[in-house]
Formats: sequence, C-alpha cells, structure tokens
Amino acid sequence: MTNNDIFKPMRFARYLVSELKRITADNGIQILAFGLIPVIAFAVSFLSSLIFNHGDYEYISLESRQICILFTIGIFSMWIPSLLYGHVTGKRRGSNWTLIPVSALEKTAAIILCTAVAVPLMFLATYLACDFVATVIAGAGIGETLIASAGKIGKARITGITVDYRWNMVWSMHVSLLTFLLGAIFFRKGKIAKTVLVLSGLSIIALFLFFIGLENFIDDNFFSSPGSDEEFLRMLIVFANTEAAVGTVVLYILIYFRIKKIQY
Repeated sequence: MTNNDIFKPMRFARYLVSELKRITADNGIQILAFGLIPVIAFAVSFLSSLIFNHGDYEYISLESRQICILFTIGIFSMWIPSLLYGHVTGKRRGSNWTLIPVSALEKTAAIILCTAVAVPLMFLATYLACDFVATVIAGAGIGETLIASAGKIGKARITGITVDYRWNMVWSMHVSLLTFLLGAIFFRKGKIAKTVLVLSGLSIIALFLFFIGLENFIDDNFFSSPGSDEEFLRMLIVFANTEAAVGTVVLYILIYFRIKKIQY
C-alpha cells in the first residue's frame, strides 16, 4: 500500500491513462450516444418532414439546437459521474478500487480530470462535430452550426454593461460535474436523487441569504444613487465568480477527503 499523501507524477500519469482507457472501453458507447444527439435529431426531423409535411423539410433552428445542447449538458452532468465512479461505494468493486496502488491524492486528481475535464471534452467535441455535419448536410449553412455561432452565445447587455458569461457556462458545467461526482462517491444508493435534494436545500438557504443581503441594499437606499444599477450588477458578477471559485475549491477538497476516508 502507498502513503495516502504521496503524489508521484509518473505513477499518476500511468493511472490516469489506465482510467481513460477503462472509461473508453466500459462507457464509450454511452458517451458517444450523448454526442450523437444532433445526428439523431436530424434523422427524426427529416423523417417527420417526409411523413407529416409531404417532404417539405426545414432544419431545426439554431435557437432550438442551443436549448437542446444546454438541456443535454444538464442531463449529462448529473448522470455521467455516477456512471463512471458510482461503483466506488460498492462493496466488491469499491474494495478492489481502494487496493489500486496509488495515493488518495492521485486518485482524486485522476477522477476529477476524467469526470470533469476529459469526458466532457470528448462529449462536447463529438456533439459539436455531429451538429456541424448534420447542419451542413441539411443545407442550413456553416454559419448556423453551433461552433460558428459560439461567439454569439453567452453575451448580454444589461443596464449598459456587456456581460460575457461564456466562461461562466463552462465553469458551471465543471462545478455541476464535481457536485454530482461527490454525490456519486458519497451516497451508496440514490446518488443522483439525493444529490439533487441536497442541492435544493442549499439553494433555498443561499437564496434566503441573498434576499437578506438585497434587503439591506434597499434599506440603505443603494439603488437611489446614480449608476447604482451598474454598480450592483458588477458586484453581483464578482460575487457569483467568487462563489463559483470557492465552491470549486471546496468540492476538490471534499472529494479528496471522501476518497481518503472511504470505508466499506
């Protein structure tokens, strides 16, 4: 057995590669199925047009496909961590996993990189490539692909301030994957449902605290001063980014200690 606090780069690299190979072999089909959704949607819409519109085909709009990928990312973020590492809490497979001769820190880094970085990139690359091919085949034009329209997504102008939240969308996906990864290795049964329940409770508490803080701003006549809307929005953006950064670090730490202390 190895010391739980030792991190050896070469050993970690070998373990990471072995985990990626295992995931590809065991779960590659499921990941591919998510990535192939644009092709499936194209085939269904084309067949529907032949049946119901007498062959008058019109490709799925860009807005609808943007909503679809966001919805798919949400489902993917909740489901994939349990698929990849839900076995960690099982007696037989989990016990075998604890005997792998790498440290808890190396295991933590590997499962985070696999679940919240490598696998999402595989999924997104497949999804965007399939959307590109389906859009071109449908004759909608390259400008209508999700890749080409990426620069238009995630920007908004609010109270005179241009807000670019594309990085926040990527960050949110990472945090969501980490959250459900923690649930996957923490709960023994009902991993997704229990994680959602915990998140709902924490969200209610956070919302309650937010409205208390907002009430203090209103009581102090904060919004009556010139430029107060812009200042409040900037403060809100800083607060959201800080909260996401702190939450990410906390999740890293919780995942590490869960792996270090896991017992059967």
